[in-house]
Amino acid sequence: MAEDIKSALHDASPSWNGYVYQGKVGIYVVLSKILQQLQMHQTDEELQKFLKNYSIEYEWIEDFSIKNNGSYESLHQVKHKAGRGFHSHISAVVTILNRKRKILSATDFIKYKTFDIQDRDQLLQKIQECFQSMQDADYLNEQNQLKDGWKNVTTVLPDIERTVLIKLLNDFEQFSENTFDASKVYFHTAEPVSPPQKDLDLYEGIPHTHREKVRGYRSLSFLDIYLAFDDQMNFELALSDIDVEKKIEDLASQILRVMQEDEEYQNEDVKLYTAKLYRLIDTHIVARHKKIRNSEIVENGLLEQRDSIAFKDFYDIFDLKLRSTNKDFWELFSKLNFEAAFNEHCNDVIERINDNYYRRQNEEYLERLQQFRADVLCEYENNFVSLLQKLFPNQLKAGASDAVFYNSLNAELSPRIVK
Repeated sequence: MAEDIKSALHDASPSWNGYVYQGKVGIYVVLSKILQQLQMHQTDEELQKFLKNYSIEYEWIEDFSIKNNGSYESLHQVKHKAGRGFHSHISAVVTILNRKRKILSATDFIKYKTFDIQDRDQLLQKIQECFQSMQDADYLNEQNQLKDGWKNVTTVLPDIERTVLIKLLNDFEQFSENTFDASKVYFHTAEPVSPPQKDLDLYEGIPHTHREKVRGYRSLSFLDIYLAFDDQMNFELALSDIDVEKKIEDLASQILRVMQEDEEYQNEDVKLYTAKLYRLIDTHIVARHKKIRNSEIVENGLLEQRDSIAFKDFYDIFDLKLRSTNKDFWELFSKLNFEAAFNEHCNDVIERINDNYYRRQNEEYLERLQQFRADVLCEYENNFVSLLQKLFPNQLKAGASDAVFYNSLNAELSPRIVK
């Protein structure tokens, strides 16, 4: 039976709103891996090879993924507010199992074969019939996984052209091997997740297709799938918003001490580097958003790619001297204050929503706020200061120093941009 499950390919970058939790978790993972390499005291050639080969890919296969020379080393699913009980995460766990166990989904199927059927239930019924035909012909097993020897099957199916079918299955096999064979899956949460209180196969919501595989287990670590309660040493998987920011600042400080050993940086200096890291992610997501909006994405079924960010782009930030009061310094300074004002105002709106105070109106307002921020980033991604200068020209007093101008703008006026 063809289940209506989420494809492994899903571009969610248009829904990216601000320095969201998963963006910060991604930075935390990248910096952890860079620091680990620096502490290994590799040769410069070895380090540069690592920085060139490794990259992070946001919002495609997973919330983010780490790639090594084009192949997936780890996949990272991130849940910000989903509850502490294991049962609250069953749906996400099932999604991970579907992918890790290489189950072909209906959503993957329709990337290759479309039907002129408008009714959703009728469309799913038609797809189910196609999956049953693939099972009957021994292309797929009962769990919709590729069967051994499927390439030797010559059966022609009634509703799927053979060339389309073979391309679908070849692409799915190549995609699955490149993405899931050697990769580990990490499940990041803002709150600790309690261990299961019973065997996984006994939980309601675990489909029949997975029950035999997980029978008798209370962890998915045997499949290289890790949650916060699992024993692994690579990453801390339960980090609050504040905790992940502290982790990033701590990692940034350690990297700076290695790369700029003759310099001393205070906490406020380090925040400029973290702002630069956040901006790197923002710029990347804005560019992705533009490509989707302008229909610049080249569709290629399951082999479709998305741009990623090389680890070298993160590493190069720590070569900068950001304490000097140059243009780059003030650009980051202004951006930090705008973000602080934006986040503070959004938090106020969220509190009103949580208190059910004009809930619908505030939810709509929050969406407009988030779109406002995205528009600002698109328009002023490389010159944020110019926005402040346009909005508040009277602050640019004759003879005033840069420090006087920018401090005046940021201390008093950045909140007014948002409000």
